Amino acid sequence: PAAYYQGDINSEKNNFQTTYMGTKGEVIASPFGTFSGNNLIRFDTPIDLSSGGEFEWSYSTDNGINWVSAKGSLPASTEETSSVSLFVPAGGITATAETLSNVTRYSVSSLGSSSSGDTITVNSVTFTKNDAGEWESDDANYELTANYDSNVVKISTNNTDTLGDLTISVSGVDETVSAISSGPEAYSVEISANGLLDGSDDTGSLVATNISKAVSGSTLTATVEKNGVSDVITFRYDGSSWSSSNSDYSLNIDSEGKVRIASDDTFRLTKAEAELKESGYTSLRLPLPEGYVDLKITGDLASGSQIMIHPEDASLDYEILKDTYISVNAVGKDIFGGLYSVPDGEGGYTDIPALQDKNEGCNLFEVVGDFIAYLETNCQEGCQEALAKLTKAEEYLLTQATKVGGLENRVDVAYDVLTSQKQDIAERLSYIEDIDLTELLVKMQQQQITYQTVLQSASKIMNMSLANYI
Repeated sequence: PAAYYQGDINSEKNNFQTTYMGTKGEVIASPFGTFSGNNLIRFDTPIDLSSGGEFEWSYSTDNGINWVSAKGSLPASTEETSSVSLFVPAGGITATAETLSNVTRYSVSSLGSSSSGDTITVNSVTFTKNDAGEWESDDANYELTANYDSNVVKISTNNTDTLGDLTISVSGVDETVSAISSGPEAYSVEISANGLLDGSDDTGSLVATNISKAVSGSTLTATVEKNGVSDVITFRYDGSSWSSSNSDYSLNIDSEGKVRIASDDTFRLTKAEAELKESGYTSLRLPLPEGYVDLKITGDLASGSQIMIHPEDASLDYEILKDTYISVNAVGKDIFGGLYSVPDGEGGYTDIPALQDKNEGCNLFEVVGDFIAYLETNCQEGCQEALAKLTKAEEYLLTQATKVGGLENRVDVAYDVLTSQKQDIAERLSYIEDIDLTELLVKMQQQQITYQTVLQSASKIMNMSLANYI
């Protein structure tokens, strides 16, 4: 059976892992048993991993028509630790950086408009732009790197000279610029991206744990060589940043899991391993009439969250009218035939032909395969037999198509019935709520005349007294 959580499934043969469709957390649902039909599981109270305690849940074996209530107790959360080797090629990885270590940076506004023949001068060293767009130095101890996108000039030297102001001459116009920063350029090596890599082969293979999801207490150890001396550096995560056991090295990990180790001097990385602690999770087993489902929950679940266990041969029924259901799914092997995999009872799977029992000879793929073989071997008798089976397979296929057409007609009829009911209800509601404006005006006018008559009579009576009869 397959287990669907909130309708989103990423499944393998026996483990159906689904991502929680909320703000955090995920659920891994693994069903076990001989389920004859769909089973729905619903959490009637929220699942709060931090507080734990009892919770209420329900299950349904008739697609949500009737529910059986149950109670469960949330066990304590478990912290998971995984050990992973990051992939480092044989011989290690040499950190890359600038050729020269003492680097001074300048922000030059006219850099982008420079052309061949223009010059840059610093500490009596002159760089001239050639026709290829490169800056040639008149002193081999100095090198210039230009970033035209950010207008940044970096001048590197292999000595300890302090570089002063830079002067750039563009089309005969000079611009003097002061340094914005100076110091050694860091050497770094990137180990992997998009998660940790297991060094089982030359390319590495992604594992489930992503280093960017590590929590406080996780560690990463790196074996490095510098100037022929090997050293083991330990980086520890405190929940916000990675600290280093050696101040000459730093570790940075971005949200995609890209690992970068840096130092102020060149080095070689020969090995990297991580002990990662992941967010806590809770293991939960929910019993059902025909089996059970094991859940691994790593985030809070809202009340009303559901899991559906769907056997491979169960139908998906939808209610189209009150107490009227139709099946909206059909298994391909039961229509076209072919091969399908079934458990062999030893943890593996065996491929067997479909439609063997009740509809032998209707397996379209097998019939066409036999027909091709008979044609290639020029077997007339086999071809006649295959044509007869092909006719039978066609009739079976038309029968299945007729069933689908019958379901479509039922849906059309249900649609017409519901449309008629909707119109009838709308008319009844209008009869109850709406008004007849003409009739209402006539009634208001009658009431107004009656009201005026009463006022006139009262006025005459109030003006009369005994003096009128003396």
